[in-house]
Amino acid sequence: MAGTFLPAGLQAGRNFAATFRLILTTQEHHVQLREHAAKLSWTALDKLLFIFYGGITLLQIRALGDPAEYGLASQLLTLQTWIFIITDGSVLQAVIQFGVQREEQPRTNTIALALHTAVALGIPLLILLMQPLFTALFKEPRFEVVAATLPLYCLL
Repeated sequence: MAGTFLPAGLQAGRNFAATFRLILTTQEHHVQLREHAAKLSWTALDKLLFIFYGGITLLQIRALGDPAEYGLASQLLTLQTWIFIITDGSVLQAVIQFGVQREEQPRTNTIALALHTAVALGIPLLILLMQPLFTALFKEPRFEVVAATLPLYCLL
């Protein structure tokens, strides 16, 4: 609070200097934003996808009247979310975080898409194959429906 004891003229000068530094810093960040616009657009699209996905989830919850059905839907959503956390955190995050050289982008994007698809479909197919084990683990005989729906749900 040392600034509160300065004469008004000095305080105003200090505020002007702080504002000028803020403007310069903002201009520097604006230049950096233009340089990283492609990476930022991926991040923004990712967040918009989550907002869209959340809206679809709310519609699904509304359509389910029976709490038992909601329990199965929750298992499906939880497994799908877990699978996509793995794929996003491993395959896609590396591309977004570290980027690639421009000439390598098509090859890198193709590899990332292939790995993402393999993991996003491989885990649900593995769960489908191990469905009797998961049915016993969750003590839910209708888990068979969840296991059969999961690969298609992850594909969408």
